[in-house]
Amino acid sequence: MKIESMNRRSSIAFELVESQQDLIPGICFSITISDNEYSGANPQVWVEARDLKAFISAIKKINLERQGSATLIGMSPQEFELTIQSVNRKGDFVLDYSLSKHVYLDYSSTKRTVSGAFVINPSDLERIAKSFSALVSI
Repeated sequence: MKIESMNRRSSIAFELVESQQDLIPGICFSITISDNEYSGANPQVWVEARDLKAFISAIKKINLERQGSATLIGMSPQEFELTIQSVNRKGDFVLDYSLSKHVYLDYSSTKRTVSGAFVINPSDLERIAKSFSALVSI
């Protein structure tokens, strides 16, 4: 699933990697972000199923009310965060994101991060909710 900015210059793409129902039910995504000339990817971001369900419910609510926010956070600390929020009474929405990946170097390790925001089309909210809902039932 791909969420694009209004001007089509930025996007965040989610590709299903696997789903787990044992222990802590969750879904693993490969996430790729392209925001104008900046980009980043993490091939393995786990999200708890209950958090994804709460995100879907919040998306449906802000789609109806045209105000509020919906946030999805990855299972690993500071690895992934996505918030869709209304920014005015007119019903405009901004997608705010942060994606990082821990990488190991020869003698140390570091974290690579890309973060930012872009305006999304409010009419995409229903499609976003439906796309994520299809994954929860897997």
